[in-house]
Amino acid sequence: MAILQRNEDFRYRHLDGLRGVASVIVVIFHTILCFDRAIVSGAPIEAHFGWEINFAGAPFVFFTRGGLPVMIFFVLSGYVISKFLIRVDVNLLFLVLRRYIRLGLPILVTTIFSYILFLIAFEPNLAQLTKSTWLTTIYQQEASLPAALAEGTYGALLGLVPQPLSYNPSLWTMAIEFAGSLLLFAIFRATRFVGGDPYTRPNLRTYIFLLLAIALSFSYLGLFACGAFLACNPRAKPIGSLTASALLALGFLFGSVPWSAYPWWGIDFAIPMFALPYVLPFPIKNIVDIYSAIAAIIIFVTVLNYGPAQRLLSARPFTFLGELSFPLYLIHVPLLISSTAKCALALHAWGMPYSVVMAAAMVVQIGTSLTAAWILLLICEGPAISLSRVFTKSEITSTSS
Repeated sequence: MAILQRNEDFRYRHLDGLRGVASVIVVIFHTILCFDRAIVSGAPIEAHFGWEINFAGAPFVFFTRGGLPVMIFFVLSGYVISKFLIRVDVNLLFLVLRRYIRLGLPILVTTIFSYILFLIAFEPNLAQLTKSTWLTTIYQQEASLPAALAEGTYGALLGLVPQPLSYNPSLWTMAIEFAGSLLLFAIFRATRFVGGDPYTRPNLRTYIFLLLAIALSFSYLGLFACGAFLACNPRAKPIGSLTASALLALGFLFGSVPWSAYPWWGIDFAIPMFALPYVLPFPIKNIVDIYSAIAAIIIFVTVLNYGPAQRLLSARPFTFLGELSFPLYLIHVPLLISSTAKCALALHAWGMPYSVVMAAAMVVQIGTSLTAAWILLLICEGPAISLSRVFTKSEITSTSS
């Protein structure tokens, strides 16, 4: 069974596909949070139909769990960044500039766009229709262009803006993404004289990242270390279909541990938490995200080692979603509380049943988000990637030759 190799520009097509699938799950999750949060919470006060209360505790319903795709993003970033750093030797300052531009330019553009939508199209009454308590916890600020510019230029990447006051609540992950990148840059730079071929045998970096992944087990940064550990290991060894199926089932099971008060129809998987996690940087503070982190690692390892999964995720529809994934992640919540909200309120005003309102909102949200992400890919994402490479292109010395 062959494991797919990277293409000539060192992109991993199957990982692009995995990233694309994860980004779509995030869009679906937030739309559910907005229009029928009881599917996630199991809270009767948020239910519209009644069946959501029991459904919220169902296993394997991973597409209603927002934690799993986010954890996959972190592991994937650790892996891909490390694969890049293994084959190049770049000045630390240039690496930081490259990453800042790569993340910062799309964040700035989408934050300004989010500010405009908040100013002219925000629907504060949507929560009254949808019963979503999540909507009452976001967009609590007054419109301020200086605040939006501050968030877009440095606030999001440094984690300085509380989620209730953010012009894009999804940006909470960007500080973790940036910090995780800096952590990997520092370790690779400090160990740049490490000998050995990481594609044939483990070296010092392998053990550093393994220890770091263990030490940061209760921090989101531990997922970056886990991805780096996998990247620094020797080449992946294929696994069979039976093993892959068992691993994926376990991953999706752990990834579907619910927020419901009655998890998995009465089975409580909560375990005691240690005090240590809360003193770590970017701590994972709840047990659901711990399970999601374990699930993300299991699923990622399976994809790395199972050829059929790689071939499926390398199909053009999935890789195209992967290309859209970052702008899709950045733009979908601002569209949710503006254009999608207006559509839903209009349908409700016309007397449509809530089931129709919710289904239409899902279609509109996915459609507008994908369209906007494609436009951003052309006018923002692509230029950001090209500009970020300017700062390192002349500094890169391949170590793979």
